[in-house]
Amino acid sequence: MFKYYTKTELELIIESIYRENDILTPSDLTIKKLERTFKVNVCFLDNAPNRAIWEEEFAVIFLKPKMPNKEIRSLLFHEIGHPFRHIGSQEEQTELFRALQEAQADVFQLYAAIPIFMLEQLDIPPTEGDFINLIEETFQINRELAIKRMEQIKARIWCNKLDIQLKEKEKQRYRKASNELSGETLRLLAQLENQVYKKKKVKVNL
Repeated sequence: MFKYYTKTELELIIESIYRENDILTPSDLTIKKLERTFKVNVCFLDNAPNRAIWEEEFAVIFLKPKMPNKEIRSLLFHEIGHPFRHIGSQEEQTELFRALQEAQADVFQLYAAIPIFMLEQLDIPPTEGDFINLIEETFQINRELAIKRMEQIKARIWCNKLDIQLKEKEKQRYRKASNELSGETLRLLAQLENQVYKKKKVKVNL
């Protein structure tokens, strides 16, 4: 399934970090290992909003403990994306810039919560519904995130397949044009050769 999937630079960075920290399977994606790997502290507080606070030297992620486990894990990956990708407090940024940071954290969330190199180790079912279930249960994240990742994978594969098809058509068009050019060149050479022969014949007769 992943033959036509190409990893982004961010995906490759996350994969490298995981491998360096012996996070190799979905069961390795524990909160403790993620805290150590990304140098964050996760605090569960009932009255605190789900958010990350970070500076250059530290990062703290606050999560509400009474949420379902899949929801906690899904939010955790999003919040880790902030100190991983961003510098400075969001309060000091404009609304537009904060929206950009949220979008970037969403992308990190997809790649970090459901890495392709881990998906490649699994037996992928034939139907989309079963594939979504597999992602949700294997990585213990909410269904919304599982669907987003599945759709993102499909879109990436479709784009790469389309790109390959377009390149192949261009190659075929080039080969066809080359063949036609070769035939035309041969015709012109034959015509030139015939003209030269006629001139030589005229000189001999003279």
